[in-house]
Amino acid sequence: MEIVLTFVLAGIAILLNTMRMIKRMHNYLQIQNTIESSFDVSMIDVSGQTEYVRCFSHQWALDNIVRQKPGWLGTKIYEYLRDNTFSASICILLILGVTVILSGLVIVHSINILGEALVVLLFSGVILIGPEESRSAEEYLRVVRRIKTSVLNAEDYAYVKLAIASIKRWIYRSAAIGVLLIITAPNAYSLMSSVAMLISIVTSLIIIQPALILLEFHFVATILYVMVMVVLVFYMIPKEINRILKRGKSTEKEEERTIII
Repeated sequence: MEIVLTFVLAGIAILLNTMRMIKRMHNYLQIQNTIESSFDVSMIDVSGQTEYVRCFSHQWALDNIVRQKPGWLGTKIYEYLRDNTFSASICILLILGVTVILSGLVIVHSINILGEALVVLLFSGVILIGPEESRSAEEYLRVVRRIKTSVLNAEDYAYVKLAIASIKRWIYRSAAIGVLLIITAPNAYSLMSSVAMLISIVTSLIIIQPALILLEFHFVATILYVMVMVVLVFYMIPKEINRILKRGKSTEKEEERTIII
């Protein structure tokens, strides 16, 4: 019963958050209407295939997305990696491995206490935070909303339209996920069992069974193998797949992109 209730509550929370985004969208559409009434935007390409560089929005994107400066800790890590590439890579790999393993133990222990509901709560938390693309789009639109119209020009219209489109896409997806959680709530037990079985099979075939074989020969090598495989399977491979998919989309756009200077 707890897992069913968690599915329903998570779905409701996501839908409420989606409604908040829809409410904020009204303010963003006002920005669009203001630019439309202040400048001639009839010749502006809003497909994303033309890059406009003579506007406030282009400079904002360069300063806050392209050239975003790392913090103090990020700078120190970069300098250490630059000066000690091999040893730093080994250290980071070990730290990531230990962190992932400890996090896994904490999650498993938490699941024993809270049940599968914890997994649903973590998933819904990720959805509530939202992707970086839509968060950056909202941050940009909030900045544009605060500045004077005299700072903008017709070329900013393309950036505003693209930002609004990005937020709309996430609104649709977020709403779909919220509704899906509520609809699938009656089958929550079987769904979570299937997911757990899939993770168990993958973990057993790729990590546990090879590690048991390796343990007969060398204990330290076994620990290193587990650390490396956990990082690869649960972090690096999913991240690389996501990067390839994004690069594929951006490459298609780059082939037809025109830069207006």
